[in-house]
Amino acid sequence: MSVDIGSTRMKAGVFDTEGRQVALRYAEYPILQPAQLAAEHDAKNWLVSFRTLIHAILKTRDIAAADIAAISVDCLCPSLIPVNRKNVPLTNSIFFMDRRSLDEADLLEEKIGTRRFFAVAGNRIAHSAFSAPMMLWMKRKHPLVFDETFKFLHGNGFVESYLTGQFTMDWTNASFTLLFETRNRRRWASKLCEELGIPLDKLPDLKAPWDVVGEVTQEASRETGLARGTPVVAGGADTACAALGVGAVENGEAMEDGGTATKLAVVTDKPNFPIETLNRCHVVPDRWLLVAASSTTGALLRWLRDLLGTYQVEAKRRGLDVYGLMDEDAARSPPGANGVIVLPYFAPGGERSPIWDPYARGVVFGLTLANRRCDVVRAVLEASAYALKDNITMIEGHGIRIGTLRLSGGQASSNLWRGIKADVTRKSVALTTHVEATAFGTALLAGYGTGLYSDLGRTAKELGSVRETRRPTRAGADRYAENFNAFKEIYRLLRPKFEELYS
Repeated sequence: MSVDIGSTRMKAGVFDTEGRQVALRYAEYPILQPAQLAAEHDAKNWLVSFRTLIHAILKTRDIAAADIAAISVDCLCPSLIPVNRKNVPLTNSIFFMDRRSLDEADLLEEKIGTRRFFAVAGNRIAHSAFSAPMMLWMKRKHPLVFDETFKFLHGNGFVESYLTGQFTMDWTNASFTLLFETRNRRRWASKLCEELGIPLDKLPDLKAPWDVVGEVTQEASRETGLARGTPVVAGGADTACAALGVGAVENGEAMEDGGTATKLAVVTDKPNFPIETLNRCHVVPDRWLLVAASSTTGALLRWLRDLLGTYQVEAKRRGLDVYGLMDEDAARSPPGANGVIVLPYFAPGGERSPIWDPYARGVVFGLTLANRRCDVVRAVLEASAYALKDNITMIEGHGIRIGTLRLSGGQASSNLWRGIKADVTRKSVALTTHVEATAFGTALLAGYGTGLYSDLGRTAKELGSVRETRRPTRAGADRYAENFNAFKEIYRLLRPKFEELYS
């Protein structure tokens, strides 16, 4: 069994030992914005969603609690939760769209400096991409909460603590704290923690992603229906688990995970990191990932769905999936969306790679009275592809060649979106056995951690083959090259105004 904690929904899946999906269930929950620049989740909602999904799966025909050999959990990163000794959240979870720790990021730059953080933690300082600035913000704004915190967890560690009573963090999540030695030692950077005033005893025990962290307790069994004693495996960050799920396990292999955010991940067998990327341990032994993340590409489509409520009404009337209906509509607009270009920087915390601009804002550019809703929907799909190409260009600028992109996530289920991404990036894009590769990869970790599989990378390749490859078309690639240049120029011209208005 695998559980995936995302930005807007949780997924729970069951796979058999041959990699076949037996069950998959979803539960949505809101992004909370209780203050300006805030982006939070109520961790109690996560537990409600978790229990609901597990109960639904265990009601599925031919799935009994005793059949679950192991369970593992992955999560969005970072998703910081301060908890007490009973694993009760002391605040909401703060996640990567939050922008309230700007001053703390500046303080880290002033006190420690990006060069030293990069040397120790393998990552640059960034306000919304890592947990350390969030911890320091909490220490400044909510000192009593900071003092009362027993452990700072991320989302998967919180759910696993609920199941087992243990307080842990896997290496891939620890890579997103700025307090972890990502390159080789895989331990907390004790000297950095001391200088920042973050007590080491507030950080959880570190685990490899395939380590068994504990077993389902009697109380968790009673509340969820899972069998007492079921092994719980550490799991990892969502992108790393998705990369495993599509078989991106060897040096140079690449994956695009398109859900609420779009994450480009490139595998490396040595911890030689560009400073512009988010660098982390892979969930595969002796591998690392270079990750370039765009924060709100998929979330923007959901926002548009809710803004234009007519889609949901029409989908219900016609008995269709609402996103399938939006795809159908977007296909009525030609490549280039009749002149509409979207900057997909809609997070309260601005955008992450490659621009690293906390002041960036979303823009819908080029509208006229002649445009229809199909143009705006298509422009949103194209914006995701432009952001992906922007990150590919940045990574390849370091001499790292990216070949075929293996796709994962909800965006990959759209045939139109796959074609747009192929044309915009001029890369072949491939679908593997499981579109929801994050859930599959997390399930593989559960199997590997409990001895069902002997070789994690080989198993991922054997159980998750490529089933479709989409190649770019010359006409589409040429058309989008012009629009991509316009996309870049619009941002360049607006950047000073973003900072002037929103700093």
